[in-house]
This record gives sequence, structure tokens and C-alpha cells, in this order.
Amino acid sequence: VKASDADAGAYGFVQYSLYDGFQSDEAPPAFRIDPHDGQICVSQDIDRERDPATFDLLVKAKDG
Repeated sequence: VKASDADAGAYGFVQYSLYDGFQSDEAPPAFRIDPHDGQICVSQDIDRERDPATFDLLVKAKDG
């Protein structure tokens, strides 16, 4: 994912996180996100028969 901020310097720095709704900071355990570049990766094995067929991920981008 990619977000941008028009501010310069430290105020334009964007930090990414996976967000489990607006009431919790818990990220979905099967995924992780690089806080600096927004790259999302699988962090554990996903069982196609046991796990859900789809995952909804909410990404939070916070600027300086």
C-alpha cells in the first residue's frame, strides 16, 4: 500500500500498520506490514481448507 503526505521532512514521514477496526490495535495474525514502506506479507501458513477464503485488511497510515 502507499500513502503520501504533502508535508516535508519528518512531518511527511508515513508509518503503516495493520488495524483491526477502530476499537482495537490488534493486527490480523496471519499478516504483517512493513511500517516504513507499506509492504504486506503473510506471516504464517494459511490453510486453504481451515482458514477463511478471503481476508479483509484495514491499513492505518499515520503521518508525522
